[in-house]
Amino acid sequence: GGISELYDPVTASWSISGSLNAGFGGGRATLLADGRVLAVGGNRAGLYDAGVETPRFTMNSTSYCIGDRWNSVVTHPALEASVRLLGVSNGTSWEIPQWGSIDSDGSFKSSGSFDDGVKGTHTLHAEIGNVWSNDLSFVVSSCKE
Repeated sequence: GGISELYDPVTASWSISGSLNAGFGGGRATLLADGRVLAVGGNRAGLYDAGVETPRFTMNSTSYCIGDRWNSVVTHPALEASVRLLGVSNGTSWEIPQWGSIDSDGSFKSSGSFDDGVKGTHTLHAEIGNVWSNDLSFVVSSCKE
């Protein structure tokens, strides 16, 4: 046996996680061009796809006025995967079960504008295959002088 290391896709770093199981001694890990990690050693091999585990959710701002346009993007390597949107708006939970699906470019894009009924504080996250993205928080204000 030897020492095993664990790859954290959020920090893009490796950390020692314990001893290797028999049969994986002298192993090597290689970061592939598509973001997956190939681990090979002894009589074992494994493919780790960090992107499958953590969808990334972004919006164009964290502060909006009524009438402002918003743009959001969810990225994930699993093509045609269903995207569910969950949120808490002014303390009330809600969800859109079939918000969209990941396109052939690895993303789902959405946009719109805010009307009067959505003033306040909102926290959202996307879910793909029972895995949640990062939380995204923003505020919508009237912004009238």
